Amino acid sequence: STRIPFIVTCPALLEKGITSESLIGLQDLVPTITDLLNIELPQAVDGQSLAPLLKGEDFQEREYIVSYCHDSPLQTCMVRDQQYKYIYNEINAVRELYNLQEDPREEHNLINDPDQTQRIEDMQAKMISWSRDNGNDQILADGELVRTRNDDCLETEFKAGSMGWRWY
Repeated sequence: STRIPFIVTCPALLEKGITSESLIGLQDLVPTITDLLNIELPQAVDGQSLAPLLKGEDFQEREYIVSYCHDSPLQTCMVRDQQYKYIYNEINAVRELYNLQEDPREEHNLINDPDQTQRIEDMQAKMISWSRDNGNDQILADGELVRTRNDDCLETEFKAGSMGWRWY
């Protein structure tokens, strides 16, 4: 899930009353906790430490965040920035794009909007790059996103103004 509250309290270590719209994920918990406790991790992990943000210090925000669920052939992957969310479902290559500022409930899929073509290409490129860099090769074939055909779902299409459909 995205856009869920992340609430932390530790009066001895953290600045009080900080709020942020930063893009964070569960992958940030381990680096954050170990950083706050001054524990060195034995190896690199996904995520970034939120300790500077929680302490009110300078913090380098992400431009976007990637999340995925399931394994192939049911994999779904999402790229989100501060305004848009792009979702790719491996089954039949179903794609979704939402403007989260104008449509926070994700009821209007913009994937077929010709004005969004460049944004879709950019977000898909970020997804492919992230997948390659992070070893998520199940969703890639020859550098492109995999499409797994499922005839049971072929009649499922997005219609303008309809709410998104997901496998999770």
